[in-house]
Amino acid sequence: MENDNLVTENTIFHTASISKLFTAVAIMQLAQEGQLALDDRLSDILPELSYSDNKVENITLKQMLNHTSGIPDVNNYSWSNNNQADSSLKDYILGLNLKLESPPSTEYLYSNLAYDILGYVIEKTSGSTFEDYVKANILNPSGMSNSDFGILKYPIL
Repeated sequence: MENDNLVTENTIFHTASISKLFTAVAIMQLAQEGQLALDDRLSDILPELSYSDNKVENITLKQMLNHTSGIPDVNNYSWSNNNQADSSLKDYILGLNLKLESPPSTEYLYSNLAYDILGYVIEKTSGSTFEDYVKANILNPSGMSNSDFGILKYPIL
């Protein structure tokens, strides 16, 4: 706005929390294909996930989708690190040691972290990076061929 740049079909926007919609659609697609189920437990899908709270073993994908998993929100994303390796999401998730803020299904607790973990569930289930899965299965089929989650694929204006 300060430069009087017009918004066009090629304007780049940071998706931020809108990415949760794409994550949820991807999970639903994988469920439709029978690759996972909404009642699947996170600990069964990601047995390599570290946690210091045994209540993590009761978390389902459905609880993560509707913010009732008890997984806390992220305090600091460290955006300045800007790690763009294909393994970045996996490395981030597997570097966690989860401890819940509340038992699953006991309260609504908005959690970006739960959706980050769902992104890794998509990667592990599909065999593709989150960005590539969303591009091939959601963006392109929707006619959004100029859209992408790969931040370094587009110039910062």
